[in-house]
Formats: sequence, C-alpha cells, structure tokens
Amino acid sequence: MINQPTIYGIYVGLGFGVLYLLMHLYIKQPPDFKKFATIVLSCVGAVVGIAFGYVALTAPDSNLGVLTDQRLPMVLGAGAVIWLAVEQALNIYHPIFARCVQKYRPNNAINTDN
Repeated sequence: MINQPTIYGIYVGLGFGVLYLLMHLYIKQPPDFKKFATIVLSCVGAVVGIAFGYVALTAPDSNLGVLTDQRLPMVLGAGAVIWLAVEQALNIYHPIFARCVQKYRPNNAINTDN
C-alpha cells in the first residue's frame, strides 16, 4: 500500500485546499482559514483511513498480534473516518460550488417582448 499515507494525505489536502482558494477567488469572496484547514485535515483523515482499512483487511494474523480478532471493528472504524472526512469536505464545498455555478450560469430571464 502507501508507505507514508500522512504525507500523501497532506498533498491531497493541499490540492483540494488550493481548489477551495481558487473557487473563492472566482466568486470574489475572502476564504475562511478554518474551512481551508478543515479541508486539508479531512483529506489527511480520508487517506489515512483508506490506508488503515487496507492494512486491517490484508495484514497477516502474525502482524496484528492481539488485534487479530478485531479486524471488523478496525475496518468499520476506518470506514467511519473516511465517511466523516468526505462528509465534512462536501459540506464546505457545496455552498461554494453552488455560488460558482450561479455566477457562471447566464441570466435565465425569459424575454417576453414580441
């Protein structure tokens, strides 16, 4: 799998953070640093959750030691981390994306002059 999932998660998070900043530049509103940090940390959580879930599913029993019988809770925990990270990022992106689409969309007024 991934040797350093945290590092890759930071890269992915910074990429989505830059997208967040660009979207705010497009709609001409100042970005919120707390939301930027939430996006970065959500991406780190999602990538680490994926890596942890993969390890929990594929690791031999000898590597898990006393946690051998805890595979299902570990995978469910990784799934919960991924779910919450994606949900948090979508909650931040949805209003901004809607404003970007609204700004891009031409005026939909119907001309009634005949």
